[in-house]
Amino acid sequence: MNEHALREQLIETALAAELHNLVRLPGEFHAANPERRGEMAAWIVQCLLARSRHGERAVLDFWDDRTRLPSPPRRRDKPRVGLLSPTLLMGGAERWIVDLACHLDHSRLDVVGIGVHTWQGGGPLLRRAVQTTAVMFHEKGCQYLACNVDALICWGVAGVPDGSPKCSIYVSHGASPCAERWGEVMAKKPVKLAAVSRWAARAFPPGSDVAVIHNGVDPTRCVPQQPREKVRAQWGLKPGEIAIGHVGRLGFDKNPAAAAMAASALGKGYRAVYVGTGLPEHVRMLRHLRPEPIIRPYVEHIGDVFAALDCFVLASPSEGFSLALTEAWISGCPTVATRVGAIPELEERFGQLTQHVPVSPSGAELAEAVKRALSPENRHLVAHAQSVARKHFTVEMMGKRWTDYILKTLNE
Repeated sequence: MNEHALREQLIETALAAELHNLVRLPGEFHAANPERRGEMAAWIVQCLLARSRHGERAVLDFWDDRTRLPSPPRRRDKPRVGLLSPTLLMGGAERWIVDLACHLDHSRLDVVGIGVHTWQGGGPLLRRAVQTTAVMFHEKGCQYLACNVDALICWGVAGVPDGSPKCSIYVSHGASPCAERWGEVMAKKPVKLAAVSRWAARAFPPGSDVAVIHNGVDPTRCVPQQPREKVRAQWGLKPGEIAIGHVGRLGFDKNPAAAAMAASALGKGYRAVYVGTGLPEHVRMLRHLRPEPIIRPYVEHIGDVFAALDCFVLASPSEGFSLALTEAWISGCPTVATRVGAIPELEERFGQLTQHVPVSPSGAELAEAVKRALSPENRHLVAHAQSVARKHFTVEMMGKRWTDYILKTLNE
């Protein structure tokens, strides 16, 4: 097989792969041309990076530490930006990094790609990411990205690879023990520190210089596409039942059982609804709660969910800047939440945004908060939270905040 035909075969293999332009060399090429692997890999990477710059999709899987790859092509005089994430599964921070890649100001910044440290399968976030930029997998891909950008944004166990640019920014999304361990490690490195809220900045040692840059959500996801009653019927709700919901990751660090506790305390006519993903053992435990909750899988278009719920409950003991709560606000859904994460600083600035419960609330405390949220007197609070979120906490506003911060940091 001549070189031209082999290159065409490689491109066809990439285009036919499940993840669109997933680059993996065919086995016969490995066997027949071991001395040319690096050269051919470089050609494929360069080709697909160029394609991704023209609106086509590119997913790059780095397989060989010996491969020598060229730098991605530079677009005019714009600073090049890369983003690193441990995975692209369904957590809030993963959605944040994809939204950020999409909504940085591309007229002022050249977003080269997203590096993903651990490959754990595809999903909606990966499909969305590859419509915007190149996605590069594994330690080799993250390091390649880090060494070929002017600014790098990263979070979690992805860390900051060797060879990263001077403008490397590590972002905290919470103040859990794990986040604090990584915050302590990153505070000792020559990187900029950022957090999505003052609460999340607690992950870093006291006295650290931390830029707080608030999150934003995509308002188009929050617009209902189906009638409320149709969605409720699909869930199996009875006419007139009050749906108390938990949306997002069903991890026990989020205290998802609070929705069922509220329904149980409120009695007949109230039902807990869970929409999201979680570890199988966590989902099994939720199924044993009484009254029996409704558990539905994650949906990408979340507006249908919030339109069908009567009240959203987020009783987490700790948060960074909850995307689910912000989506509930934008959707106009009444909310109940613990006063953690970004809520204290947002309410300091904008006034009350949600009905409060203490950390580790009792069923009675949750029930009273849900009653307040569902009362006619709460409608003005729901409208106020919706107005604040739509004005300040969209992905467009988040992208502007981050673009300004990156350019300011590069010019220091």
